Amino acid sequence: MLGIPFTTSIDMWSLGCILIELYIGIPIFPGESESEQLMLLMEVIGLPDMDILEVSSRRQNFFEDDTN
Repeated sequence: MLGIPFTTSIDMWSLGCILIELYIGIPIFPGESESEQLMLLMEVIGLPDMDILEVSSRRQNFFEDDTN
């Protein structure tokens, strides 16, 4: 979503989410758009670190730049 390089760690995160969803029977992040999905993720794990946002090519789609 943020346009950053990723590793196989994302696969482990996804597998964990899928296993939880299969166990409880409902989606844990039921967003219908990227913005909604990111908002739901941030409710659980918090805001992304600044170093992650700095390398994100799509941060302007989700966050306002307040460095002015």
